Amino acid sequence: MLNMDNKQLQRNQALLATEVDGEVMMLDIPTERYFAMNKVGSVIWDFFDKPKTIVSLYETLVARYGIDEAIYDNDVTPFLDELVQKGLLQSCGEPVSS
Repeated sequence: MLNMDNKQLQRNQALLATEVDGEVMMLDIPTERYFAMNKVGSVIWDFFDKPKTIVSLYETLVARYGIDEAIYDNDVTPFLDELVQKGLLQSCGEPVSS
């Protein structure tokens, strides 16, 4: 799992992405890979339009949707791991000081 709470992530700007009925469709042209995210995944994708920390994502999801830490740890964290592994989100910049 990601252990970069203070590390900034941003979506991969090299991907072509568009929204269709609240879902995000992406194409990685060099690898010819296609990705799709449902509405929940699209919220996270939209959040990382600029460099932001994982902690700030957690705080935003708690404030907007009232999710608890267990849901975040069981659902969101593995999803972020997958996005980073597939190159859809990228680490950027220096860690943010607490």
